[in-house]
Amino acid sequence: MAKSDEPVLVCKNVSKTLTGAGRRVEALQDVNFRMQNGRLTGLIGPDGAGKTALMRLAAGLGYRP
Repeated sequence: MAKSDEPVLVCKNVSKTLTGAGRRVEALQDVNFRMQNGRLTGLIGPDGAGKTALMRLAAGLGYRP
């Protein structure tokens, strides 16, 4: 278990490019953040902003469009 002052998730320069149907889309580009232990953290943004792609990567899951 992480100490209260240690981050439980750190993302540094995370990028994700999706390809399909002859298109290439940058779902994430150089995303950086730290999530602290014991803090409620929200992720908000418009449709297509990359929220699901980021959470799937953070969870260790592949991405299925």
